[in-house]
Amino acid sequence: MGNTATIFSTKGIAIDITPPTVGNGTMSFTNNFAQNICVPLEYD
Repeated sequence: MGNTATIFSTKGIAIDITPPTVGNGTMSFTNNFAQNICVPLEYD
């Protein structure tokens, strides 16, 4: 992800690559300083 962030940075797009947060169940996270993505995972 670091190389991808560098490429975006050269185009003026800032990306925060801090470690991901894992939520379980109906947890909710609020963030006012950055746009987030959510990747749902299923596992056995």
